[in-house]
Amino acid sequence: MGESDTGRKEVAEWLRDAKRYIAADDRYGLPGWQEQLVDWLHTWGRSDIADSIRRVHLGPFQEDTDLWWIERQQIEGLRHIAELLEAGVMDAPDQARPMRHPYLPFDVKRALIEVCGRAFWYKHLLFDVFTRAGIPEQMFLRYQAEPKFTIARQLLADLERLGDDGFLLQRRLVTELSRFRTLPDDAVPDVDCALDALRALKELVTQHDLTVEDERQREQRAAARGRAETERVTQRQQRLTELSRQFAEMLSAGDYQGRGYGLEDLVEELFELFHIRYRKPYRTATEQIDGAFHFNGFDYLVETRWRKDQATLDDLLAFKGKVDRKIESTRGLFISISGFRGEVDEHLRQAPSANLILMDGYDLTLILEGRIQLTDALQVKADKAFQEGRLLFPLAELLKGGQQIGSNTTAIAMRE
Repeated sequence: MGESDTGRKEVAEWLRDAKRYIAADDRYGLPGWQEQLVDWLHTWGRSDIADSIRRVHLGPFQEDTDLWWIERQQIEGLRHIAELLEAGVMDAPDQARPMRHPYLPFDVKRALIEVCGRAFWYKHLLFDVFTRAGIPEQMFLRYQAEPKFTIARQLLADLERLGDDGFLLQRRLVTELSRFRTLPDDAVPDVDCALDALRALKELVTQHDLTVEDERQREQRAAARGRAETERVTQRQQRLTELSRQFAEMLSAGDYQGRGYGLEDLVEELFELFHIRYRKPYRTATEQIDGAFHFNGFDYLVETRWRKDQATLDDLLAFKGKVDRKIESTRGLFISISGFRGEVDEHLRQAPSANLILMDGYDLTLILEGRIQLTDALQVKADKAFQEGRLLFPLAELLKGGQQIGSNTTAIAMRE
């Protein structure tokens, strides 16, 4: 739909609702429409009608105003706009100025007035609802001697003239009214009629999506989310502490085969702890894969290794072959607890496609200790590989400005 079509639709909706205000003899709904009508009439070459409307009245209707004369001028203007719509000559919104502020749909406004007039017998209960909606007392107490229907009409008209702030207060009012599950006033004489009015308003409010979440509810929801997040982080940290203890126990064990299987299980649980979907070790027709996961748009194969000797270039090239035989965007994460031979990083940089990132036992220790999150670790290693060609980036550099932290005893223990 083009801009012109969108503009015609907007004006057509405005025209339909404005005619309904006039047909309903709604003296308190028309002023907001009247100002928009004057703008459009000037834009479309009928300044004579616009000026006559503006001269007579552009604010709230007064009791001594000749309503018939004003309506006749408005209807003439509306008829002219209808002719333009039918001829398809309007170029709104380029030529027509937009609505100055949002407004309650006609049907919602009428339903709200019905609820105020029929669901309340005592005015002070109705005024309590106005107050909870944030409407200043002086805006409705000035009409306290009037019938409830009139109070609601006058108040909505006054709020409409406040622009965006008034529209927000109107939405808060319909929100407060639509929250009632039973009648707010037991003294109403016609209970069935009052309940019907309340149900009709609720349906319209839902249909037009006009409810406003109040500040207290937002604060309660935010507090609940904060508590849930705190609990989630606490539980993760507790489990990380347990995994770190298990890892330390494996360091002191002499069974390398047992270490290897234990490492596979530990890595799987670590990824699940950070909500990264992880596939357990599996076999294809020709090869063994220690794990797989998806992270930030890329699929990764995993190789986990815990041997006495550091991983060699041949070890990594064999794993790289597995990665290269998969779909083009596949990457590889090689975890070697004992670390890597010194020449590995340099030789891999010279490969036609450097699609591996490397992690050693010290990197894993920092993650298990909660010094850096797994997601951050994966991202920084991928960034360093992409930006600088560093496939083996020690996470310790991230924590201490490029200098290794801790002692070498941990690294030595991992190789023993």
